Amino acid sequence: MFIRVHSWPFSSCSSLHGNLRRVLADYPEDELAKRRLADALTLRGVLLLRDGKRDEAVAQFDEALKLDPANEEARKNREQALGK
Repeated sequence: MFIRVHSWPFSSCSSLHGNLRRVLADYPEDELAKRRLADALTLRGVLLLRDGKRDEAVAQFDEALKLDPANEEARKNREQALGK
């Protein structure tokens, strides 16, 4: 399984997700926030996949790819989740 975990400066994936959602609400064109949120969603997807929640994981990878279509980690993990 392809998994890459970053060292986040936040206490949890959820706090990172919430903080970046607020940034995007105020600055919808903030590309760095979009990429970081996509990374957080990818990490959440990986954790869901580890828990056997394939459909929920794929949904997280899909959302990550909407924010950052070039996110190879999300793409590879999505393919792995779908058995491709």
